Amino acid sequence: MPRTNIAALRIKRDVWSRSSVGAFIFRTSPADDAASNGLVGGDANFAFRGHGVLSAFAARSSTPGLEGTAHAVGIDGGWETDRLGLVGAYVDVADSFRADMGFVPRTGLKRYRGSIGLGWRPGVLHIRLFFGNDHQYHTDRQGRLQTQINALGPGIIFNDGAMLIANWLTNAEGLTEPFEIREGVEIPIGTYRFDQAQVLYNGDQSRILSFRGSLIVGGFDHGEVHAFNIAGRVRPVDRLTLELEYARNGIDLPVSDGRFATNLVIGRAAFAFSSQAFVRALLQANDDEEEATLAQRFRYVVV
Repeated sequence: MPRTNIAALRIKRDVWSRSSVGAFIFRTSPADDAASNGLVGGDANFAFRGHGVLSAFAARSSTPGLEGTAHAVGIDGGWETDRLGLVGAYVDVADSFRADMGFVPRTGLKRYRGSIGLGWRPGVLHIRLFFGNDHQYHTDRQGRLQTQINALGPGIIFNDGAMLIANWLTNAEGLTEPFEIREGVEIPIGTYRFDQAQVLYNGDQSRILSFRGSLIVGGFDHGEVHAFNIAGRVRPVDRLTLELEYARNGIDLPVSDGRFATNLVIGRAAFAFSSQAFVRALLQANDDEEEATLAQRFRYVVV
């Protein structure tokens, strides 16, 4: 990567008792002939009566050589009580939006989300049971389907905060051009609908040692998938957290070389010097890309 100057400015102010508003400016300027990138925007987070939340953001990027609209906006809200949970969200990311200092999974999309959950306490072992449905619908900016995911199923929240969830996933993927999922392996143009079974577990992270993991089996486009991940987290002292995660995806597609598996190992470490300063590091190794990356970040908050 070329030598690059990076600048970031973040301003945030608390308002009322549990709300905030803020603004940000990011800029990257490579020393060679690569295009620079600037980003400016604002965000707001509001809490209401202990049950409701509302968040919104708006940003615009500037990148020489990219034409067309370059905005990203989003709003999401939720209302949660012991018996009822509601979530609604909308995100719009333009085709030319670019954030070199962040991560944008997709551009040129509109994403809609709606979720409802019903909960009750059976009076046994201090657990809370719930049953929910979460629906996400993604389109391109012309309204054509990109991704649809509907998750339906029950869950348990234990007294220590650990969670166990089972979902039946109804998926759809719309491809307007061939998708190269791996070098030399393409999924043809078309609309694919498939179902998957999913199990998630997230342990109590306040403990010295905790675990989390997930398992997915079922369809994948016009083939099958068997995927799982498991992670262990340890806090040997109050200010230090270490985590190791392993993820494996086994794919079987009815095309040439369509049967393969990928493995990912991630190590995370975080140390807090105080409530205002911390350092974090992430090491990631991917056997499919045959590469390993290391990222480190130090943060100091001026009060």
